[in-house]
Amino acid sequence: AAYDALPDRTKAEVQDLRAEHYALHTRILLGDEAYTDEQKKAIPPAVWPLVQTHPGSRRKLLFVGVHARQIIGWPTTKSGMYLQDFMEHATQRELVYHHEWQVGDL
Repeated sequence: AAYDALPDRTKAEVQDLRAEHYALHTRILLGDEAYTDEQKKAIPPAVWPLVQTHPGSRRKLLFVGVHARQIIGWPTTKSGMYLQDFMEHATQRELVYHHEWQVGDL
């Protein structure tokens, strides 16, 4: 839903972008930097397309989250602003799926 709600111009702009995701990113931002080199190597950054296709529905989706720290090839400031904007967009109440669990759902 978040991807579908983007303006067409934005969809075209982000279609081929990739973002680096790092599991320790938010922890480091919050001041938790007490990780050894060995621990950091055990959880290396990963690069993923910003726009992906859901394997079940075949709908395009925005692949963003708190661990996304950089859009590859973009200046840090611009990248950070865009990622923040995408997170705010994707987490709007009307765009987030809510599930009322029932027996037998799994």
